[in-house]
Amino acid sequence: MNKARELKPGETFWSAALAERGWTAEQAARLLRCARIGVTDEQLAAWLRPGGDAYEQAQGRAILAELLKRVDGKASHAPRWFARDEFREWVDMMHPALLFALDVLRDALNAPVVISPAKGSLGRRMGMSTSLHNADFHGMVYAADVLLPASYGVDWGFDVARDLRLFSGIGVYPFWKPRAGLHLDARHLSPLNPSKGATPRTPATWGAVPGAGGRQEYVSAAAALARFDADGQRSFSGAS
Repeated sequence: MNKARELKPGETFWSAALAERGWTAEQAARLLRCARIGVTDEQLAAWLRPGGDAYEQAQGRAILAELLKRVDGKASHAPRWFARDEFREWVDMMHPALLFALDVLRDALNAPVVISPAKGSLGRRMGMSTSLHNADFHGMVYAADVLLPASYGVDWGFDVARDLRLFSGIGVYPFWKPRAGLHLDARHLSPLNPSKGATPRTPATWGAVPGAGGRQEYVSAAAALARFDADGQRSFSGAS
């Protein structure tokens, strides 16, 4: 939440933050859980209600500030659902906001979301390339390619990732092998956002389908999902 903004009548710091970020109370509870910030449902409900005890509201504002540090990558995050070695040699260069968002996604799906085994699925050394994977250019890793649980539909996984309002770049890759996956990034926090105006509320989205010579052809997310529905048996592998 923008701290300079004045609250409207009937707003609290928590209700204003949820409205600004596009989160529900359920989403807020999930974020708190992944951040390991112990808050009861009753406390959160009280912070969302206008009025109430001044001390209680001040406590809620302090908790909100701590949570937003995790969301915005201003505080380090030790993942709850990922082991450090899953991020391989890039673990200490992952942007904290991306780590937190990946943690929340795994919590939301309630199933393993694994880092793609493809080379370059996390960080890359690419000189002056502006790829959000490129640690040389950005100084940190702002993107990760992940594989979705085999038991979930790729369209559902894409929708869940988008509805979290944590990623500002989401690419859907239905034809990846061994199974469908997503490119997920925090481009809004990078030194150079490749999609001007892309935010977690209005993320840049795209898809990829097999093109000539087995190369990836980039299309809209909707077109990639429709192609997969029509031709789900095509073999294709790659990384964004």
